[in-house]
Amino acid sequence: GAVAGFRDRTLQSPWSENFQANHYAAIARWDWGSNLTVGLAIWQFADIREEDSGGGGSWTPLVPDREKPETRNDKGMLDAYHQPKLAYWAIRQVWRPDEVLEW
Repeated sequence: GAVAGFRDRTLQSPWSENFQANHYAAIARWDWGSNLTVGLAIWQFADIREEDSGGGGSWTPLVPDREKPETRNDKGMLDAYHQPKLAYWAIRQVWRPDEVLEW
């Protein structure tokens, strides 16, 4: 996942948009060029809040016991407000290689 707006061009932080874009693009390029697959589905389209009902209907954040920023599933190609993250542009560039994009 990637925290929306957090950029790290060194690709050292797994929570950066750059790391996520690089990872997703590598998978998409492999999939796109492979004879072993017939398609690719992006599972998490947009970032969402991550909660647990706790079984009693009261909603509590899942994150405090894990080393994860914020209380959201941030694996989406769009942020929580549906604005494109770098991963969106990376996937688009794989599927439209002739289109010049600056991301």
